[in-house]
Amino acid sequence: HDASASDATPTTESIEEIEAKRADLAARLRAGEQKLASLKAICDRFRDVDIKRTAERDAKREQRHLIASELGSDQEWAERAAALKDAHQAADTALAECVREATSWRDVAPDATTLARLQAEDVAASDHATQTAKRLHDRELTIRQLETELRAQFDDDVEAAASEAEERLQEAEKLAADMEAEVAALRLLLQYFNEVFQNDHSRIVRPVMNRLTPYLRAVFPQAEMELSAAFEPIRLKRNGADEGLDKLSDGAREQISIIVRLGLGRLLSDRGAAAPLILDDALVYADDRRIEAMFGALQEAATHHQVIVLTCRERTFANLAGHALSITPWTP
Repeated sequence: HDASASDATPTTESIEEIEAKRADLAARLRAGEQKLASLKAICDRFRDVDIKRTAERDAKREQRHLIASELGSDQEWAERAAALKDAHQAADTALAECVREATSWRDVAPDATTLARLQAEDVAASDHATQTAKRLHDRELTIRQLETELRAQFDDDVEAAASEAEERLQEAEKLAADMEAEVAALRLLLQYFNEVFQNDHSRIVRPVMNRLTPYLRAVFPQAEMELSAAFEPIRLKRNGADEGLDKLSDGAREQISIIVRLGLGRLLSDRGAAAPLILDDALVYADDRRIEAMFGALQEAATHHQVIVLTCRERTFANLAGHALSITPWTP
């Protein structure tokens, strides 16, 4: 419509452009919020991995300490080996002394039983020393193998994974901070465009609302209606409750449509550009009370601009003031 200087202030952007920008910003905001939620989930997963790796590393360190405590220190095993070696040397010394004594005292040499006992003791001492040395060697091999495994697992697995997770966590946290800043900027920009849209919407729609409100109140007492920037009814507010148009009856939607056209016709008339309003078979669903109220609104509108009603229901529209016209056969 042609807005006058008293009702509107020119803008550099159209309502469609502002709505498009507002929709684009809303979409970018939703995308940013989704990326932010995804990054936060990644950060949480990295933290879980880091906690798990740390727990595994501590558990393996504890296992290593436990094994070492059970096996004993290298000094303890060295002391045991030295003691066994000393015992072995003592046994060898004793055996040598026995040989010397046997040679010196051949005539008074021990009998076969004593000799067998001494030989058995020597064999037993030798076997004991050999077995102890073997166990010591096996223990040392076991310790070295466990140390190698623990070191490999600790160095190659836990520390590497923890380091990588820490780096990725830092990158994700930085990206999340950047996304949060971008989301905040988008929200601020969206708020600004919403304010611009609301101001322009109110400036454009207000002249029509001022003219259609009397017609609206005549049909729907104490009701308020909201229009879009394209002058399309959005919702009706009655008794303090908002009602979407999809929840209204067919008759109510039909009457609201006529009221909006009456408001636009009144605006054109007030601006000196009156145009006839033509209603073709309207008010199909109106009850008796509503149709009388609509007749009053039509009669009031007819004092400002021409209203033409086309209908085949003569009896229903008999009470509508105005000039009744009829179609008759035409003969050239």
